[in-house]
This record gives sequence, C-alpha cells and structure tokens, in this order.
Amino acid sequence: MPWAHNRWRRSARISPHRFLRTTAGPIGTLGETRHRAIGRGRSAGECMICSWKQMLDARDWDGLEDFSRHASQQECTEILDRLGALVPKVTMTNGTEVQEVFAGPDEVPPELAGAAKILLLGELEARALGDEYIPCLLDQWHDLSAAAEDQCKKLAALPEVTEGSAQMSRVHHATEAAELLRFIPAVLAAVMNDENGTPDELGNALQEHIATVALYAFTAGRHLQIALGKEHEPDAIRGEKVAGGLRNLAHSTNRRHEGPRERRFARLRELVPQIGLDKACATCETEGLGKHEAIKRQWNRHLQKRDT
Repeated sequence: MPWAHNRWRRSARISPHRFLRTTAGPIGTLGETRHRAIGRGRSAGECMICSWKQMLDARDWDGLEDFSRHASQQECTEILDRLGALVPKVTMTNGTEVQEVFAGPDEVPPELAGAAKILLLGELEARALGDEYIPCLLDQWHDLSAAAEDQCKKLAALPEVTEGSAQMSRVHHATEAAELLRFIPAVLAAVMNDENGTPDELGNALQEHIATVALYAFTAGRHLQIALGKEHEPDAIRGEKVAGGLRNLAHSTNRRHEGPRERRFARLRELVPQIGLDKACATCETEGLGKHEAIKRQWNRHLQKRDT
C-alpha cells in the first residue's frame, strides 16, 4: 500500500521530485538528430541509423541517455522496461521493514553502472510516465485515502490478536480510522461553494491546499508510528526467530518419530479388530513399540484427525 509519499526514495519509482520534463518532441528531423550527435563524436547519419536498441546492446549508456531526452513517450517506456530487466534489484531492510529497489551504480557490474545511473536519476521514468509521474496532491490524496479505507475494512474483519479492552482493539482502531477518512471528502466538497452556495472561484485551489495538508499529515503520522515502533521491532524479530525455530524443531521431531509411529499404527490396525485396543497396545509394548498408555493416546489422536 502506498502509505507514504517518500520524497527521495530509490526504487522502481525513483526520486519523483527530481522530475525533469523535456520540451522536445519525438525524433523526426535531421536537426534533432544532429543535436543529439553534438558532443558525442557521432555524425548525424550515424545517429539516424543507430537505434536505441543498438545503443543498449552496445552498452552505450551515454548515447542512450541522450537519445531518451528527445525520444517519444512510447520509446522511453520501452527503454525503461529494458533497463529494468537488466539492472538487478536489491533488498533493503531495517528491523521489520523491507523494500526492494534497483541496485545503484556502485552495486552492479561496471558494464551496467550506466544503466543503473539512468534508473537512479529518474529522468527517463519521468518522460515515460508523463503526467502520471507526479500526480497532483489532490489525486495523490484520493488514491491514498481509498487504499487506506480498503485496508481498514480488511483489518476490521480480522480476528483479534491481543486481549484486553475493546476500546483498544484492532477492530476499534481500524473502524475509527475509516470514519475519520470518510469525513475528509465532505470538507473537500464544502470549499467548492461559498456560504450562499455559489461556486467559489478559489474552490479548486482550496481543495489542493486541504489535500496537501491531509496528505502530509497522514504521511507524517505514518512515519511517526514507524519511528515509535522501532523500539519493539527487535522483539518482533526475536519472536519470529523463536517461532521459526520451534516450527523447525517440531518438524524435525515429527520426522524422527514418523517411522516408529507408522510401525505402531500398522501393528494396531492388525491387532485391534482381533483383540481390542487395550490388549493391542499391551502387545505393542511387549514388542518394544512404546509404552501402553502412550500408544493408546497416539492411536486415539490419529483416529480423531482421520475422522475430522
């Protein structure tokens, strides 16, 4: 979920506030081609023949970057997809937080450093996405609030994982959050008209300002929540390790006892119809297959699992 608007993130959506929009249109004239050739030691004819795919195959990252500055949005999208397939991703972690991002220029083989740099700068992505790269804050708030309300609905439907006062339960917090989020659209709608119900010429601007405050306050609250929670993340990680260790231990123990258990069950299936459970368990104990009472309990549990 896009909980936070991160101004300087390194990811598949890199540095959105370093947006650079080019005013040049698609390459289609000799003048534009010659312009791209300047400073790169290429003739205009060579650049007309050399496509971006050839530059990519030749690992000519400077030429590809020059080309993308004057390429069409479709070409930029295709280049972005190809670079994304070439540059590996790395996983960043801190406590329980995990984020997958494209590797930086110093984290890839030298022949891919230029490709990683292009992705890191974010200019190619800006040209590929156009107006979608940085939507207005009002649109960002609509998307964020819708996603948050959906998450609140899902959380409120889950069973509780803690005990205590209902006023501190997960369902209570999720319900309260959803109700507060539903109040904001009414505020946004109210500023579109003046007190007489006449459309206010400043309505759109006021909506954008309110959305800015809402978005930034929500994001700040999310960062504060994470910062406060860092105190407990080591406990969560230790708990997960302990739980994982116990699961592995149980699995290992189960595998170790699987052979003797199956031998007991096979013998009991043979004996029980003839002499009954108690005598069958006694016979198994005599044959060294375990203690009478333990064999009986294990058999009864087996029958319960089979019948459910």
